[in-house]
Amino acid sequence: MIFNFPAFYVFGANTGIGKTLFSSLLASTAQAFGKKVVYLKPLQTGFPEDSDAATVANSCAVGIEAKCLFAWKKPVSPHLAEAEEKTGIKSVDILNRLRSECERIEKEHANNLTQMPFVLIEGAGGVASPSCDDTLQCDLFRRFRLPCILVGDSKLGGISTTLAAYELLNARGFDIPLLLFAQNNLENHLVVEKHVKPQTKVIIIPIDLLATEKLDFEKVKADAHVEMGHAFQCLTQFHQMQHELSCAMKERSSQIFWWPFTQHAAQSETQIITSAYDDLYEVYDCQKQRSQELFDGSASWWTQGAGHGVPALSRALAYANGRYGHVLFPDNSHESAFCLTEELLSSLGAPWASRVFYSDNGSTAVEVALKMAMRVTATKRGVQKEALKVLGLADSYHGDTLGAMDAASPNTFNARDLWYQGRGAWLTPPEVIYKNETHSIALPPDLKQLYHQQNNATSCPSFTREADLYSTSRQSSDLCHFYTSYLQRTLNEYLAAGVVFGALLLEPVVHGSGGMKHIDPLFQWCLAAEARRLQIPVILDEVFSGFWRFGPATAGKLLSIQPDIACYAKALTGGTVPLAVTLATEAVFEAFLGTSKSEALLHGHSYTAYPIACEAARTALNIYKTSPRYLVQKDLMESPWPTEQIRNISHLENVSRVVAMGSVFAVELQSDQTGYASKSANGFLKSLRQRGIMARPLGNVVYLMGSARMTFDEGAHLGKIIEEELKKAWQNL
Repeated sequence: MIFNFPAFYVFGANTGIGKTLFSSLLASTAQAFGKKVVYLKPLQTGFPEDSDAATVANSCAVGIEAKCLFAWKKPVSPHLAEAEEKTGIKSVDILNRLRSECERIEKEHANNLTQMPFVLIEGAGGVASPSCDDTLQCDLFRRFRLPCILVGDSKLGGISTTLAAYELLNARGFDIPLLLFAQNNLENHLVVEKHVKPQTKVIIIPIDLLATEKLDFEKVKADAHVEMGHAFQCLTQFHQMQHELSCAMKERSSQIFWWPFTQHAAQSETQIITSAYDDLYEVYDCQKQRSQELFDGSASWWTQGAGHGVPALSRALAYANGRYGHVLFPDNSHESAFCLTEELLSSLGAPWASRVFYSDNGSTAVEVALKMAMRVTATKRGVQKEALKVLGLADSYHGDTLGAMDAASPNTFNARDLWYQGRGAWLTPPEVIYKNETHSIALPPDLKQLYHQQNNATSCPSFTREADLYSTSRQSSDLCHFYTSYLQRTLNEYLAAGVVFGALLLEPVVHGSGGMKHIDPLFQWCLAAEARRLQIPVILDEVFSGFWRFGPATAGKLLSIQPDIACYAKALTGGTVPLAVTLATEAVFEAFLGTSKSEALLHGHSYTAYPIACEAARTALNIYKTSPRYLVQKDLMESPWPTEQIRNISHLENVSRVVAMGSVFAVELQSDQTGYASKSANGFLKSLRQRGIMARPLGNVVYLMGSARMTFDEGAHLGKIIEEELKKAWQNL
C-alpha cells in the first residue's frame, strides 16, 4: 500500500536485536528534519512493564505520537500470550485497527499533504514470529505491503538469520529499501552485503554501539547522527520514488504498450496496479497520491483461482526453480510433472482420461486437442484431414491463435482477422435466462418456431431451482426428444451436403467471452450424444470452466458428459505462471502410435511441463481442496454469492438476466446496445469503482469472479454493492 505519507514496517531478523532502538533513532532523526512522527506497535507482550511505544516516546522530543494497538501481560510470543489470556483478539482485528489508524492519519492531514507525518510500524519478534494466532507476521502485514526496514542480526549466527529474513520478506513481495545493523566486531553486515547488494538497491547501514551494559541512547544518537540522517533520507527518497514512478507509469504506459482487447483510440484511463493480495488489487491514484484497494472483479482474466500473493505458491515456485529451473521434457520425467499428472488423472480426468499433454496456454491446449481429434477421425474414417470440420456452438470462444479462431463461429474476436477461415459448422444454442427468480429456456428463433409448431406451446418448461436444470431426469423429457430430433435432422443435412465433422468442440455450461451466456445443459448433453452417434471425438474446452469454477471440479461432470479430450488452463497454476494441459483417452493416444516419428504428435513448446509451473499447479490444487468452501464428499466448491441477493437482482427492471454459478456472478444490463462492443455498462462500472470494485465488462455484461479464498461474508458484501448500485442506476434513468 502506498499512502500519501511515508510509512514503513520495522521488521527484525530475530528478537532482541534492536528494532526498538532503531525505531527510536529513526523517529528522533525524523523530528530533527522537522517531521511529525507516528510510531505504532501493533502487538506488545509483557505490557505495561515492557512497552516499546513508551521507550520510543521517551527517546524522542515532545510531539511524537507513540501508540500500542494491542497488548498482553505475559512477556512471551503473542500467540502464547493470547492462548493464556484469551482476549479474543485475532490477526484480522490487528489489520483492521492498523488500517483505521492509517486512515485517521490521512484524514487529520488531508488539507496539508506537505506536512504528512513519518510513520513507523514495529513488529514483534522476528519476521516469521507468529501474531496472536498462528499467522506469521510476514503474512499478516503483507496485506498492506508497506516497505520494510529490516534490522539485521549482529550476533554470532546472525548472517544466516538476516539472510533468511531478507529472503522471506522478498519472496512475499515486500520492498526492503533499508537494512540496519547494530554493528559489533563480527561485521555481519559485510557478508550480508555481498549476498544482497548485487540483486537489489537496498541500503545497508551499520551503527556502532557502545559495548556497555547500559546503553546511552543520547550518545548513540549523537555518534550515529550522520548514518541515521542518511537512513532517513533514503527512506523519504524511496517514498517519493514510489509516487514518481507510479505517476510516470500512468503517463507513459499508453505510449509504449500495445494492450490486448483494447481500442487505443478510445482507451480509458490507465490503472497502475502496485500490488495484489487475496482477491484485491492495489491501484495507485496520482491525484490523491496514494493507492486504494479494489476487488479484482475479473479474477485477473479468470486465472485467479487461489488468490493473489499466496505464500504457499511463492514457496512452490522458489522450490521448483531452485531444484530444476527448466528441464527438457521429451523422453524425460521429473517429480513435479509426474505428481501433477497423477493428480490430474485421478481428479479432473477421472475416470475417462489416461494421458496428459502439456502446453502453455488455453488457446494452444485447444489447438492440441483439435490435432488429436482430427487424427482420430481421419484415421477412423480414412479421409483427408484437410476436409474435416469442427462442430460447435455459435458465439463460443476458444482462444486467439489461428487454429483456435478457425474453430469458432464468425464473431467480434475473429471478424477482422484476414486469415480467419471458419472451418466448421456452429449451431445457435438455447440459453438459460434467470429473471424474476425463474430459470427460463430461451430458444433461438428457428427452434422457437419449430417448437411451437410441434408442441403447440409458446415457451419451454421453466425451473425455479438451478439444480433441476442439471438433473439427469431431463434426459428423458419431451424437450430432450425435441432437441435430439432437431440435431439429427440438422446434422444429417450437413452430412448430405458433404461436410465431414472431425470433432465436437464445446465450451461447456457458460460461454465466457461470448457474454457469460448460460447454455441449456440439456442441449449440450444431446449434442454430445449425437457426436457419439456420429463417432466423432468430443472435446470440452474447460479453460474457463475447470477447477471448480461453476461448483463441481469440471463442467463436464456438471453436464454428465465424459469427453474424449478436455483442455485446462487459466486457474491451473493459481494465477502464477502459464501452463495448460490437454487430457485424452487411451484411444486418442493410440491414434498417434506408429513405426515412424512423423506419425507422433509433433507439437511442443520449449517450456512443456515446466517444473516451476507444474509445482505451482500441484500447490494450487491443494489450495482449492483445502478452501473453507470446498465440500470434500461432493467434490464441490460452494458459491459465495448469497441466494437472496441474486433473487432480488433478478427482479430489477434494468437487469436482463443474472448468472450466479460457483465463483461466477454476472449481470446483463438492459440496453439497446448489446454485445462485446457495447459501452452501456461504462457508467455502472464507474459507480462500482467508487465502491471498491474493479470490473472489466463483456459489453453490457458485468461480472465478478471470486477465488477459493473468497469468504461468504465477502460474497455478501460484494453482492450488496451490486444490488445497491443497480437500484441507483435504475432510479437515475
